[in-house]
Formats: sequence, structure tokens, C-alpha cells
Amino acid sequence: MFIRKLHSTDKTQWLVLWQEYLHFYQTSLPEHITEHTWQKLLSHEKMNAWGIFDDMGSLKGFAHTVEHPNTWNVGECLYLEDLFIAHDVRRQGLAEYLIKHIYEYANTQNCNRVYWVTAEDNLPAKALYQKLAQQSQMIQFRHDLNHQ
Repeated sequence: MFIRKLHSTDKTQWLVLWQEYLHFYQTSLPEHITEHTWQKLLSHEKMNAWGIFDDMGSLKGFAHTVEHPNTWNVGECLYLEDLFIAHDVRRQGLAEYLIKHIYEYANTQNCNRVYWVTAEDNLPAKALYQKLAQQSQMIQFRHDLNHQ
């Protein structure tokens, strides 16, 4: 397995996993939002799409990250916005490998923190995350606006 930033040629494989990811969270997005997301991941200077590939070049998982400034430190934070591993290769250490790669990247960017959220009932993910990071006592509140 190897990790690299996704390229435009990875779109077809990414799209399959992206749809599985959305299905996992019991949601869907309009096609234009998915296309916009893909384009931002490839072109925005503060966003990255990482892929984990098998030896045959098949995409087996992805992570999307967003760097941003914060008010509590001089360095930037790295938000791990999305993380997904294909069902057929789960529980083989790929998510951990991907997260550790993101830690290394964040370190090279002088980020002061890597953070993410997950669903309360995503117990397998929470078990892994508790090995790799400290769980914050913060609770996310959100008010969605209707801008698409």
C-alpha cells in the first residue's frame, strides 16, 4: 500500500468510494456539489485529497484535509474532514496508516493540531481514533444555511 495526493485521473475511483462514504452516512449530494468538491480538492491551496492505493494502483481509501488558521496558536490547524476505507480492506490498518501520514504532512506544514469529528455511533472508528488521538470534550453545534 502507498499514499499519495489524488490526481485528476483518480476521479472515477474516488467517485465510487465517495458515494459509498455518503451512503455510510445515510446522505446524498447533488452531482454539482460532488463535482465542485472534487475540483476544490484538486485546486484549493489549503485543501488536499489523499489516497491510499494497493500495489495494483486501486484506490482503497481517501482522506480530505483542510488547513486553516486559528485563534489559539500561531500555526495553522489541519482538519481531517473526510476519511473512508473501502469495505473489502477494512480492519487492515489502512485508516491508521492514512492518519499517521496526515500527521506527518501536518508536521511538515508546521500545523499545531490535526483534528476531526465522527458520528457518535461509529464505534469501530472511535476505537481506532482513541488509540491515535485524544478525544475532545467539545460538542459540535451546527446551523446549516441553504447555500449550494
